[in-house]
Amino acid sequence: RRVHGGCNRLPMEVLRKFDIYQKADETFRVRTLSGACMSLTCIIICFVLFVSEFQSYLEVTRVDTLHVDLDKDVPLAIFLDITFPGMPCSELHLDSEESTGLQNIDIHKNLIKVPVYERQPASRQQAILMVRRLELRLKRIKEQVDNEEIVAEDVLERVQNVKDRIDSLKHEYSWSESDEQIGGVPEGYCGSCYGAGEKDECCNTCDHIREAYKRKRWVLSNEDSIEQCVREKRDNESYEMTVEGCNIAGHIDANKVSGNFHFAPGASSKQDHVTHSHHVHEFSIADLVKFNVSHRINKLSFGPSFPGQVNPLDSTENILPGKTGSGLYRYYIKLVPTTYHTFDGEVIRTNQYSVTQHFKPSDFRLGSFSIPGVFFVFELSPIAVTFRETTPSLFAFLTKVCSIIGGVVAVAGLLDGVIYHSAKKFKQNLGKDT
Repeated sequence: RRVHGGCNRLPMEVLRKFDIYQKADETFRVRTLSGACMSLTCIIICFVLFVSEFQSYLEVTRVDTLHVDLDKDVPLAIFLDITFPGMPCSELHLDSEESTGLQNIDIHKNLIKVPVYERQPASRQQAILMVRRLELRLKRIKEQVDNEEIVAEDVLERVQNVKDRIDSLKHEYSWSESDEQIGGVPEGYCGSCYGAGEKDECCNTCDHIREAYKRKRWVLSNEDSIEQCVREKRDNESYEMTVEGCNIAGHIDANKVSGNFHFAPGASSKQDHVTHSHHVHEFSIADLVKFNVSHRINKLSFGPSFPGQVNPLDSTENILPGKTGSGLYRYYIKLVPTTYHTFDGEVIRTNQYSVTQHFKPSDFRLGSFSIPGVFFVFELSPIAVTFRETTPSLFAFLTKVCSIIGGVVAVAGLLDGVIYHSAKKFKQNLGKDT
């Protein structure tokens, strides 16, 4: 039995030789005040670094990669919200062209145009006049909804915003019986389109008549003979209305190719030739004088937004001083196809862009002529970028925590040893001197 017990102890003795954490007997351990302070400091530092590392572990980081864009079948959605403070809605038309030759003339689908004014109404009469004109425009918008020209959810929300604006003005300014006739039309009124409208079409506003004339490619040379225009002009003068502008908002769909969309005067059309086609604007000098290109870009994006996206043209404006309203603005936009993968697995396909701009004034008196307008010319980059939201793995987090604790404990032990032995040596030298 004794021999057998010795054989069992032999492997255990060999195994103990691999112990790198050798223990000192309690008799030889010395507890010092400096060691206690160092231990507490070590615990605090480890806790602070652990909390910091845990916060980093919970944070979502974004990793980006560049690659050649091979996805050409994704449609291009252009979201816009632009205000022209010096141009009525009747003069504002949006056309688009693509490098494939496809042209869209006077786009209405998923776009709404709403009158805007430079400042808030200064009187009840001004507010009522604004409400009347917003209600007439809202009636036109509802016709677009009924004809399924507006189906996108984001545009329908803007229609609701127009209704809310009308209700807000009605609530803010009290109504009286005498005010009911301001800027309004009799019940069941159907204004004449002076031969430019469709069958049974009613033109109840001057803007409506201008649009009807544009469709017929006629020139409305004398607005003083048009009942609706005379009535609105009289109201503007009577109640000192500010200049009426127009806000156009919504989105347009395009193919993923280079092209442009623009606002320009006159009636636009497509002229086909044997080998190519032209995009033509027909206008008179009177159209050019009225076409004020001062504008404010509230929002312009080429696809849905992703977290942290910055669109350089958002909240920018180009307001021309004085009466110098005619000229040609060109925005040259470079699109970078972008795919964003969220941490939840959602994939957002959109485009980032950079932009440069150029303005050329039109001074007809000096013979410097260029068609006034606002053009957005865009082309696609062959290089795409992909963003992915990621978080550190659990093993990486645990590895860093162990590294932090081990490193702090090791450094603290080293400093404690230096302090202990230095103090001990100082006491020994002090004892020899005494």
